[in-house]
Amino acid sequence: VKTTYHIGRCMVKGRVVPFPQRREREPTSDELAALARKHLAGGNVEWDHEHFQLRMRRRGVSIRQVLEAVKVGEVRKPPRKDEYGDWRVRFEKFVAGRTVRVVVAVKEDYAVLVTVI
Repeated sequence: VKTTYHIGRCMVKGRVVPFPQRREREPTSDELAALARKHLAGGNVEWDHEHFQLRMRRRGVSIRQVLEAVKVGEVRKPPRKDEYGDWRVRFEKFVAGRTVRVVVAVKEDYAVLVTVI
């Protein structure tokens, strides 16, 4: 059997067969949490969105509580990829007498605080 190879495909018995596509490895909760905390420590976090601010006010949560939840909170649910292609992770921490949950969209260069639950 003669096999010839071309970029991205091979030819076997006169038939072009594409190489299988590599699937991107999904990051773990711990990896995303570490990356989000790294962005937070470096000041690479966006949190001035109207939705986030509205949810903070409506739920009576301060920015200190939010930052504490991200810094030392636990990730109890697996991360998920949102409709924009970003990985979202939810931090949870009991802070100042209440449980604070913060959803963070983690990107390569920065993180976005999405909402407070």
